[in-house]
Amino acid sequence: MFSTPNLPDIPGIETFGGRIFHTTAWDQEYDYAGKRIVLIGTGSTGCQLMPRLATTAEKLTVIQRTANWIMPVHGYHDRISEDKRWLLDNFPGYWNWFLYSHYVGSLQKQEMETLDPEWIANGGRVNERNQRLATALTEFVRSKVGDRDDLYAKLIPTHPPLARRLVIDNAWFDALTRDNVELVTGGIQRITSNSVIAEDGSEHPCDLIVLSAGFKVSRYLWPVNYQGRNGVSVQDAWNKDGARAYLTMTLPDFPNFFMLYGPNAGVRGGSFHSWIEIFMRYIGELLVKMLEEGKSQVEVRREAFEDYNTRMDEAMKAVLWLTEGQGGYFLNEHGRVGSQMPWKADRFYELVRRSDPQNFLFR
Repeated sequence: MFSTPNLPDIPGIETFGGRIFHTTAWDQEYDYAGKRIVLIGTGSTGCQLMPRLATTAEKLTVIQRTANWIMPVHGYHDRISEDKRWLLDNFPGYWNWFLYSHYVGSLQKQEMETLDPEWIANGGRVNERNQRLATALTEFVRSKVGDRDDLYAKLIPTHPPLARRLVIDNAWFDALTRDNVELVTGGIQRITSNSVIAEDGSEHPCDLIVLSAGFKVSRYLWPVNYQGRNGVSVQDAWNKDGARAYLTMTLPDFPNFFMLYGPNAGVRGGSFHSWIEIFMRYIGELLVKMLEEGKSQVEVRREAFEDYNTRMDEAMKAVLWLTEGQGGYFLNEHGRVGSQMPWKADRFYELVRRSDPQNFLFR
């Protein structure tokens, strides 16, 4: 999902005479200390690397097209105390409870993603808990920038929290208040041989341009051209409205083909690593059945695939992404949510906790 860099198509970018690279192709030999840097993109990657650039750059200009909701994580950089380290090392029960409490905490955001029709009818957006989160995050921004009203106005998003991916604060706000950092909002007009011209016409001379504009997240499996039955490629199968799968893992006409973190595998709660284990158990059970029956192919039935996707599309109407997530990567180029899971974690878990061989063909 996060493998194909989104390289911006900006007029004049090919004429730039300094250094330019995407965050996924970082030049480790390049010394950016004392340089004039323009950072394009302020999503998760841009926000988290920006403070490090700011500490040594002569001037850092940050181009922000869309403000993001940025979540504080208290103690993010704190060292674990010796007492707590001892408890974690010596008391398995404490370790397990520590992890479980964080897991349960992560599930709470699910309640903030569900649309509340009554709340919306009364003039609200999403639901009351989502509004409380927006208020808390807005207050956090003010606490970090103080009386810098110029910054404050640029940093409050117009979309509600969780309509797009939340970003973790890694000293982003602290770095923005440095004398050598400038935040420019809006798009880019063009790039010259030695500068970036912003949408408002302002010119920003630079030695280095860092591209941090995200990824082409709808290009699952790209650029490998997997082919299924009768030479049909996955890209052909997905050309109608983007990537789809059955339970995020497989699709008809592609026997013995399974994906991990495939379409709509952005489960609303829990650990990514835990879901990978669950998916592997599900796949493993199907492979065991195939082998025990002396078969060589396993393939999801088309009717099961289509029924699942119909139910998933209907469930998606109850969460905020379709109505509030316009412009974010949760929605693909067809306007459909192609990355996230509409059901809550416990509901989806019931669908994948055990394999369902009745929905598969074994040949």
